[in-house]
Amino acid sequence: MTKSKTIQQSFIQWFLFISLIPVVFTAGIIYTVAKKDVESEIIDYLATEVAAQTIFIQNWFDYRFMDLKRLSSSEATTSTLATLQTAYKSSNQTLAGFVESVEWEELSSKNRQHFMNQWYLYDYIYDLFIIDNEGNVLFSVAKENELGTNLFHGQYANTKFALTVKASFQEGQTLFSDLERYQPSNSGIYGFVVTPILDDAGERAGVFAIQIKLDRINQLLETIKNEDGYNFLVAANGEYRSAIHDSEEQILRDKTPPIKKDEQVLLSVKHQNVTAYRTLDVDGHEVISVRHPLSIGGVDWFVINETHNVDAFAFLEDILISSLFVVIVTILVVSYVAYIASSRLTTPILNLTQVVKAAQKGNVIPQLRETSELELKELGSGLLNMIEVRKSQELSLKNHVDFQQAVLNNLGEALIIIDRQGIIRRFSTAAVTLFGYQEKELIGKNVKMLMPEHFAKHHDGYLKNYKGERKDNMIGKSRELLGLRKDGSAFLIELIVTSVFNQKEELFVGLVKDISERMQTQSALVKALENSDAANRAKGEFLANMSHEIRTPMNGVYGSLQVLKKQVKEASSVELIDKALFSCKSQLTIINDILDFSKVEAGMLTLEEVPFSFSELVHVVISEINPIAVPKGIEVQYQLDEGAHDSWIGDPVRVKQVLVNLVSNAVKFTQKGSVTIAIAKEGITDGQLIFTIQDTGIGMTSEQISRLFKRFEQADTSTTRKFGGTGLGMAITHALVSLMHGRIEVESTLDKGTNFEVSLPLTKADDSLSTVAEEFEVITPELSDKRILLAEDNRINQKVFLAMIKATNAEVEIVENGKQAVELVDEYRPDFVFMDIQMPEMDGMEACRLIKRKHRTLPIVALTANVMEQDIKKYQMLGFDDHVGKPIEIQALFRAITTHLK
Repeated sequence: MTKSKTIQQSFIQWFLFISLIPVVFTAGIIYTVAKKDVESEIIDYLATEVAAQTIFIQNWFDYRFMDLKRLSSSEATTSTLATLQTAYKSSNQTLAGFVESVEWEELSSKNRQHFMNQWYLYDYIYDLFIIDNEGNVLFSVAKENELGTNLFHGQYANTKFALTVKASFQEGQTLFSDLERYQPSNSGIYGFVVTPILDDAGERAGVFAIQIKLDRINQLLETIKNEDGYNFLVAANGEYRSAIHDSEEQILRDKTPPIKKDEQVLLSVKHQNVTAYRTLDVDGHEVISVRHPLSIGGVDWFVINETHNVDAFAFLEDILISSLFVVIVTILVVSYVAYIASSRLTTPILNLTQVVKAAQKGNVIPQLRETSELELKELGSGLLNMIEVRKSQELSLKNHVDFQQAVLNNLGEALIIIDRQGIIRRFSTAAVTLFGYQEKELIGKNVKMLMPEHFAKHHDGYLKNYKGERKDNMIGKSRELLGLRKDGSAFLIELIVTSVFNQKEELFVGLVKDISERMQTQSALVKALENSDAANRAKGEFLANMSHEIRTPMNGVYGSLQVLKKQVKEASSVELIDKALFSCKSQLTIINDILDFSKVEAGMLTLEEVPFSFSELVHVVISEINPIAVPKGIEVQYQLDEGAHDSWIGDPVRVKQVLVNLVSNAVKFTQKGSVTIAIAKEGITDGQLIFTIQDTGIGMTSEQISRLFKRFEQADTSTTRKFGGTGLGMAITHALVSLMHGRIEVESTLDKGTNFEVSLPLTKADDSLSTVAEEFEVITPELSDKRILLAEDNRINQKVFLAMIKATNAEVEIVENGKQAVELVDEYRPDFVFMDIQMPEMDGMEACRLIKRKHRTLPIVALTANVMEQDIKKYQMLGFDDHVGKPIEIQALFRAITTHLK
């Protein structure tokens, strides 16, 4: 249907249409010409920039090739290749075995410092490789997994690195591998430049390769960044070879949007090898894109510069604004002239329209204006007479309806009246409030619109089957069902239906009561409880998985360091190993801090009540802290007054955790001087263990002290940058002291030092009952007549376990999953079983259950990175005799063996 308009509106519209056509046409031509000129200048600028950037990148890689050729022809490279190649062929060992041998270590160490110097000198180098003519990787600075493998036939033969090495050797060319996600380097993104190594006769003896870091290429692009847009690299197939918007997620994964032929823009002759396009970027924005080919060692890339159309044509907004201003002024002037001209014609007609509208709304009738047109005078007089008659009739009807509505409104309950067809006849004020409809929206509509679909489709059947008998199930009885509000929300109602007769027809009266609030409250409580439980479960599973995934690879490092410490005698080497062990323990401390803080927040952290020696705890803490204190020249000392009580009943693990956090914190923030742990006789009262940790460190201000025990915070942001830390240690310390119903107080002077005083309400114990010495004593059992079965799928963890257990002289058999362990137990008859939990084919829990069916007395210890308290309890319930967490402590391993073989 055509939309109606007033005469005055039509008059004004035609005036505007005729006057605006030339204005808009002229503005459009100006804008189009300006845009074309600007686009030409921008493309010319981008083309110049991309050509310069291509030369810059090409030169950078040319210098890398020069570095590569210099290193490959050096005496250190050729002699290392010849020496290692000869030694390997005469060793009668596998390649993997050879690179792990003492002979390889001695031979490779001769020139290792030379290659390390190159690694330090050039920040773009991640690793250096020497590969012989058969594809054997004989030397690597980083010593990752490809060392000791064959690139032509081994597990990495299909990598771009391996294929490039093979091509370089065969062709005698210096080549670039392109970028790839390289699995031996944690699947990071790297590229490789390779070149043949020539012997004294000029023959190709092998290949020398450099592994290039991706971040160096990104830094290179940042150096030549186009300030008016952005630039990046892509391969010939369109795959990204550099970060887009500082995100490396798309590299090697996504491609640039495809470009159509009709999107190409013609360039001037001076921009050779450069193509330009009007296209879309990776985010779908319109851009001007120029690209220049780049060839690097046999690999074809493109350097791309892009700028958004929004930025490129920003100044055209001024032209648009000026044009818009002209259009607006034209509209205003034309509208004013048209309005004056049309008003003389339309004013009398508008006056009659106002009279009709006022009558329709029941408002006061405005006075008719005098007009000289006879027809309009007669029309106005007849209209006024008709309005008076209608008002009289409406008043009589309104009085009758108002009386009926007053009765409905004063009922208080929501009341709905319908006929036999379900059509709504009346709707009370309370019903309006309940359902959200105004009465006029529902009168004459079917009551089914107040019901959800499930109830609505049965309602017609109820009415059809009703025979008018009072015994019908629908009449006079209370029912619970769902109602439907105007906003579409359903709610629970209680409905009582009665029937009444009105002259010729029967009507149904429904009384409705909203009972949803009570049900919603109950449902909300149940839902909140379910959400809370789900959140706690998800949090627990995440923390457990995080702990497991960090502890498993750390086991290889931590275990190997413990074994090396027992084997190495040189003091400087022992010192380095101690530092490495302390770093591992620090990493574990962070993991444990996170787990402990989660337990504290959830109220799940429990405390033991066992006797322990405070002095022995302190000595253990000092031995753990010394690897970081001694190199700094800081003395960690312990002062115990004669006669002071030393044995207490409490949780030694948590007391030690408090000590470690406070002492390590003191050492961290002390540059020179000492850290003193003190417990004085007069400081101990019945049931109160009071000790202090005092340092001569940097100290704190009162404001810094106020933030000290807040989680994830330190004294200030510079503290984190200079000294490191997660900000959890002190928060957990405070939480543990509070959990033990103790207190911790801090006194500090800036640049002079800090003093912590901790008071714990513990019970004194007999000195003979102390358990700390046993807890930390290292025992190496003699097991030459014993057999141990290890179920472990991780090869590194297998080797670490064998190295740890070697000192016991036990016979060890290794299987890689629970199924093999179950099958081997009857045949091997072990005296002891160490069982990993997460293994392929059959996990450790199922294997333990099956083994315990036949061998109830056989000790089985869970050897796993799952160290959460609930995990340990679960393993005990499944039949495990003990639990040793990863990374493995030799003390814990030997203690478990000694305990269960007695």
